Amino acid sequence: MKKKKKKADINILPFSIDMTNKELRQAADAGDAKAQFQLAILYLGGQRGFPKNIAKGCQLLEQSAEQGYAEAQSSLGALYSDGLGVIPKDEVKACELFRRAAEQGLAEAQSSLGSMYYQGKGVKQDYEQAYQWSLLAAEQGYAKAQTRIGLMYQEGKGVPKDQALAKQWLERAAEQGYEPGLLGLYLLLDKMQEAEEASGG
Repeated sequence: MKKKKKKADINILPFSIDMTNKELRQAADAGDAKAQFQLAILYLGGQRGFPKNIAKGCQLLEQSAEQGYAEAQSSLGALYSDGLGVIPKDEVKACELFRRAAEQGLAEAQSSLGSMYYQGKGVKQDYEQAYQWSLLAAEQGYAKAQTRIGLMYQEGKGVPKDQALAKQWLERAAEQGYEPGLLGLYLLLDKMQEAEEASGG
């Protein structure tokens, strides 16, 4: 009855495309890394008139990533981290891709690499490395990384415990409306209040 689904799908794209579908295909075929990445996302999501095709989308991501396009490397890393379609789960490969994109300054990849170090997935667990990579993303305003930094200060993982810094970083994430950041801030403030009351303050 309502035909709004296609429009909603287009609106969830993390980027704008200033080419027609035909121009995008031609650019991707000519080896344009950005076009390959954008076309890959369209195939993976079945958006903007492109049929959903996981295999084609992954192939285009691989081509773009091989040319050093950071967004493609990060997206491909996420696929390897979880495994999807023709992409087998390979956390070591995921970390390699995240690192290549992170070294180019992509906040999303820096945060993802920090998460892999934090959890010990694909690499040996290392809270100091988790902090360093997450901090790079957090300083760029990436809310997920800001939340992780806040929790690391709260728990004393990779850094000395510091409730004030934990509160500062969680506030930054919460100000962006990031729900885990809001929840983390609420729980931290609750604990701080309990500690103050217990100490007679």
